[in-house]
Amino acid sequence: MGDRDGGNGYDFNNQYEVNDNLTLAHGAHEFKMGFAFTRVGLNRAAANVARGDVNFTDTVANSDWGSFLLGVPTTSDTPKACRLPYPRQNRYSGYVQDDWKATRRLTINIGVRYEYNTAVTDIRGLWRSLSFIHLENGYPTLVPNIRTPYAFYTPDKKLFQPRLGLAYRVSEKTVIRTGAGIYYNIHQLNNYTILNLNPPLSGSVAFANTASSGVITNSNPISFANPFGVLSPTSIINANTLNPQDFEPRVMQWSFGIQRQLPWSSVLDVTYVGSKGVHIDNTVELNNPDPGLSSLPTTPQQRRPYQFVTMVLAA
Repeated sequence: MGDRDGGNGYDFNNQYEVNDNLTLAHGAHEFKMGFAFTRVGLNRAAANVARGDVNFTDTVANSDWGSFLLGVPTTSDTPKACRLPYPRQNRYSGYVQDDWKATRRLTINIGVRYEYNTAVTDIRGLWRSLSFIHLENGYPTLVPNIRTPYAFYTPDKKLFQPRLGLAYRVSEKTVIRTGAGIYYNIHQLNNYTILNLNPPLSGSVAFANTASSGVITNSNPISFANPFGVLSPTSIINANTLNPQDFEPRVMQWSFGIQRQLPWSSVLDVTYVGSKGVHIDNTVELNNPDPGLSSLPTTPQQRRPYQFVTMVLAA
């Protein structure tokens, strides 16, 4: 109820690029090569729950609308601070390709592209990630220390992208074409911006009412008058984490086609195109509660693998 307050509060992008390309023709060959350097910056402040929220279900009054009229929420989340990080990344790439007319009937296009992208880093040190590698007393912990620029993953140094294409003229009216290639997709800096929403400079705390037979049983219930409960060192938090492997998304594509010239200035083209994606960007929940009936004595929070946090969103 009310207007939306989530999404970006500030967004300013800048990109600086230097590149050059060269083409050389020699006999039956035409060589193409080039390089590019790009410095990318994204200044973005965002908060999904800028004002906090309260949620009503049928836990207390057997009706979500009834719970709303009684002013008794089921859960609530405190507002998130809208911090402004300065993520930066350097991107390097180069390619070489040969368009070779091997015979009067056969043309071969062969080449390779290479990319290296440094780890995206917030130069203000406002990003933090819930680490499942650095543990304290067996529990995941937030890294790094506040206001410490930090590389959350090791960049991939094997981003080779070979491409091959063949065109064969069977006759004056029929041509066969086939090709294949590997293509990497650079992570958008937007993928990382949720990391500025982790505690303590941002983040939110979740509260919940528990009820039995329509009676609230927790000692510090939340309400309209007190929607965010009582904070304590053991209060449950929401947290985000980044996959420390953070693979570059990759797509493999291949095709095979036949073109045939027909009467009346027309062409028949039959082509098969295939592709396979690997490590495609996705966000997953790492702290889902185990399934359970509402009649069980445990709450969903108590059935989570890590009970000191609610959502753990992994990018």
